[in-house]
Amino acid sequence: MKFNLKLSERPYTVTSIVFLLIIFYSFLFMNWTADYYSYLLILYFIVTLGIRLDDISKQIGCAPNSDARHRPSQISDDEEN
Repeated sequence: MKFNLKLSERPYTVTSIVFLLIIFYSFLFMNWTADYYSYLLILYFIVTLGIRLDDISKQIGCAPNSDARHRPSQISDDEEN
């Protein structure tokens, strides 16, 4: 449990380590060209952008299914009036 908690606290570090491992493995064993590394770099930026957007959405309080029309307490209050 504690290991999983530490991974979720530092998503950028975990993502960077995973991509570095992929780069080292591909350099040593797969003989990738510069094109593959550039695609991997673009993929890294997309993943880190997704992590950042997830952090921003958590900070502003966006929760999935937070639409006001689906809240039972609000619907029942509107029907009573």
